[in-house]
Amino acid sequence: MTALTGVVLGTAAALCLWAWAVRRVAAAERLAVAVTLGIGAAAFNLVVPVPNVEATTLVVVSLALRLGAAEAVLAGTIAVVGTGVAGGIGVWTAWQVVGFGIIALAVSAITTATTRGKARSPGPRRPFLLACVAGGTVFYDLLLTASGTWLLVDGAAWGSAVRAALLLGAPFTFTHLAANLALAWLAGASLGQALERARARAATVPGRGSASHVQHRNVARGV
Repeated sequence: MTALTGVVLGTAAALCLWAWAVRRVAAAERLAVAVTLGIGAAAFNLVVPVPNVEATTLVVVSLALRLGAAEAVLAGTIAVVGTGVAGGIGVWTAWQVVGFGIIALAVSAITTATTRGKARSPGPRRPFLLACVAGGTVFYDLLLTASGTWLLVDGAAWGSAVRAALLLGAPFTFTHLAANLALAWLAGASLGQALERARARAATVPGRGSASHVQHRNVARGV
């Protein structure tokens, strides 16, 4: 029953995150960016089939920092499913989506809280990006270890099993962390600049919720 409960909860949470993100994306341009980066991350993960070397974390964090949580959730979901098509989709896939969804929401909330009341800068500095990538990587590994153990171990033995899994998986977590930090250091600035240009462009193109759309609508109403 524990495994079934874990699968049901993970799937329900993943579907809710996807539905929320689809409704929250404000413009077609933002949707296109999220889909493109999600596919790009999946392609990177497949072309570089090295364990624990993946581009999804950097893509999710960068989108959450520059565009918002919804776009990051969409990209993360597409990357997870796209990677799983070739690498294997299983009971863990839903929890992978949930993990990246939580990272997207957390990074976006932290960014909003730290920039509230301040003039907008061209974008987060590299140390902040690296900190978000590091935190996201560690959280993701912890969540996947805990949820995966929950699906396999029943009852009171779950806590001991999680501790053992964390100890056994520590080298993989450190490898995952190092790879993500290296990727963020090498490609984070370029990706951030591209997303900043995409954000500025989306803000000037009439679309649902954009400033230009609101202005055109008000003119049509005679406001």
